[in-house]
Amino acid sequence: MEGHTTGYTYTYYVTSSNATTPIQVSVPAVELTVTPVSASGAPLTTQATVNVTCSGVPIASGVGQQTVVVPIPSSGSITCTITGYSYGKSASTTVTLTSSQAGQTITKTLTIPVSGYYIPGVGFVPVSTFILLAVVIIIIIILIVILLIEYSNWRRRRLAGLLGPPK
Repeated sequence: MEGHTTGYTYTYYVTSSNATTPIQVSVPAVELTVTPVSASGAPLTTQATVNVTCSGVPIASGVGQQTVVVPIPSSGSITCTITGYSYGKSASTTVTLTSSQAGQTITKTLTIPVSGYYIPGVGFVPVSTFILLAVVIIIIIILIVILLIEYSNWRRRRLAGLLGPPK
């Protein structure tokens, strides 16, 4: 988190024996995993954009599931806003992380209200559109069958007319 202070102080004295020793500072943090799902509960792995903002600082932004490490301030807690966007629909939720959750993995599911069935290359198609499509296909099949029957009858009559009445 660039430009964001977590409120911890650390005093380190440089001596001739530790001048080259790396300084290790341990800051309490939570691993936050955000999974975007559709209204039916199907995971939106490549169809949703997810943004995680904690205390006004953008932490993560990407497509699909996001896993981010969030440092917890010394004052006790940090509030993160999670927003998701998919096929014209958006959703938002907040999660408050406290120092008692340090070291844990918090899983948050973000439900984006896209419904219907996912068709690759098309997106989410509502159930009503599927029903309409099915009805149209059934009507077309019935029309084709009727046309084939009528054509068959016409050929039979034409053949009978060409050969003439049986003698």
